[in-house]
Amino acid sequence: MADQPGARNRLVKLQAQSTVKRPDGAYEGKWIDQVSVWAKINTDSGRAVVRSNAGVTGNLAAAVRYTFRIAFRRSPERGWRVVTSAGQIYTVETVRHDEATREWTDLVCQIGAVDFGS
Repeated sequence: MADQPGARNRLVKLQAQSTVKRPDGAYEGKWIDQVSVWAKINTDSGRAVVRSNAGVTGNLAAAVRYTFRIAFRRSPERGWRVVTSAGQIYTVETVRHDEATREWTDLVCQIGAVDFGS
């Protein structure tokens, strides 16, 4: 089913890890912009969060997941990150494609990032 007009209303950057050579000859990890895309952002419902925490004991709680729905695109991979215009970083955990109609790709993310370089 197609998104409603204007549903993808947040411009985000997709970034991938890369190793680059510094002027001194050493290598370092960097996040490299791959593309800017329009996305619709969804989060788990309260019920889903409670359900995911049902088996968790103590003070540990399951992380809230966010889904960024973008136009169909094959390139995003697990481990990439999504950066919003406000600078919030989300780590891509799962990529789901609409194989039937090729209208969308969902990037299922967790807030925060594995950061080895800015």
